[in-house]
Amino acid sequence: MRFSGASFAAACLLTCVTACWGGSTTAAPATTPALPSSTSASKPKPTAPTFTPAASPEKLTAACPFLSDTEIMQALDNTLTGGMKETEPVRTGYVCEYGVGHLAELIVGTDTRSRAGFISAAKAGCTEPAAIPGIGAAAMRCRPADQRFATFISAAKNSHGQLRTAELYLVPEGGEAACAKLGKLLADRL
Repeated sequence: MRFSGASFAAACLLTCVTACWGGSTTAAPATTPALPSSTSASKPKPTAPTFTPAASPEKLTAACPFLSDTEIMQALDNTLTGGMKETEPVRTGYVCEYGVGHLAELIVGTDTRSRAGFISAAKAGCTEPAAIPGIGAAAMRCRPADQRFATFISAAKNSHGQLRTAELYLVPEGGEAACAKLGKLLADRL
């Protein structure tokens, strides 16, 4: 059997194309084209923050790693602009400020009192104190005496051989569910 030059060239071309594309000489399966994105299609809202909190650190060096601005706003079902920034430490601990206009402030530190002693002292600076369900006597919420803020959340936990404390002051009013969520986050991370 004799091959003509045209048949030989066609066979070589088919072999080269197949080799270059890494496929076989059989037909490729049909693919479904991707649907074009539509601006009217609703996208699901993220439920988990992109923020990854630090595991309870051996040594406290900052307040911002304990709670993100996104977590605060998700709990309050509110919006916040301006992000968060670590500021100068105060006598009681490290300070993180949230949002343009100082919408929230978190102070994380240590205390020499017992958990109950810390919570008792925190209650003294506010009205309408209430325990946060699910955390026990180690967390509470109230309306602070400091009129710049509407809500105060306080949590304490024995961790790394010391009593660690968190005090969160919020300008927006924080309802019972929001305070419970934020108090639990703080207590878990201390």
